[in-house]
Amino acid sequence: MAKDKLAIQEETSIAIPNAVPDYLSAAPTEPIKGAENIESGDYLFPRLAVAGKQTPQRDEHHERFIKDLNNGDFFNSISSENFGPIIYVVPLIEGKTRAKYKPYEESGPPYCISVDGKQGEGDPGGPCKTCPHRLFMPGANGKNTKPACTECFNYAVLVMPVNGGVPRPDSNGLTIWNHHPRLDTFSVLRFKSTSYPQGQAWNSLLRMRNRDWFYQVYKVSSYAKSDGKNSWHIPVVENAGWLSQQAAEFSRPCYELARDIFTSGRLRVDEDDAPEPGSEG
Repeated sequence: MAKDKLAIQEETSIAIPNAVPDYLSAAPTEPIKGAENIESGDYLFPRLAVAGKQTPQRDEHHERFIKDLNNGDFFNSISSENFGPIIYVVPLIEGKTRAKYKPYEESGPPYCISVDGKQGEGDPGGPCKTCPHRLFMPGANGKNTKPACTECFNYAVLVMPVNGGVPRPDSNGLTIWNHHPRLDTFSVLRFKSTSYPQGQAWNSLLRMRNRDWFYQVYKVSSYAKSDGKNSWHIPVVENAGWLSQQAAEFSRPCYELARDIFTSGRLRVDEDDAPEPGSEG
């Protein structure tokens, strides 16, 4: 995609919030002035994260503190918007990454991350295919230990506004959302470690529906888990209906942008995160 075309799509589909003055309400038809030198790799995409005990945004002494953020609440890691424990999203596309996370007791970005699942950056870095951290290794008790590097499902999503309530099924049992998703909520919902099976289940739901993803709506709830020592929350997904044909026209351009970024290996996501127990290396 040409750089000037990408700039138009990024700025009109993502960066302009819903609340703008009336004289700026019309979508720009040319590249945004001031953003001429910004490329897709210069953006840091927000995570649609779920808060837990180790989440930095729950620490009032942290620079990214979010007031009234509770365990199990979904939040945007860059805009700091708190969505609560239940959200409705439109999936756009999925991409895999790998990460070697810090211990559960520590927060911050991973030791090493691969944005394309092939080449790692950080410690140790290098080609993922030959990295020993992606393999099960013999432990001291003779049993194999989990790989230190975790594969993650990353879904580009848009959040549906629910101020007017969730639509009810019609006489045919179909739930149709006639209002469009919020374009300023373009973010990445990640499934890793203990939530990885939920990502696999979502992939199965998407396959069973067998239609373009940007027409589909899903309910995502935070679910509390515990290993007896630690507790945390993971996202759990279920079907929630379909976008109307008119509403889907708003999500289609975001899908095209996400597709270009995911397939080119330029996905850069905000990584200030606390790992789930069992995902650390």
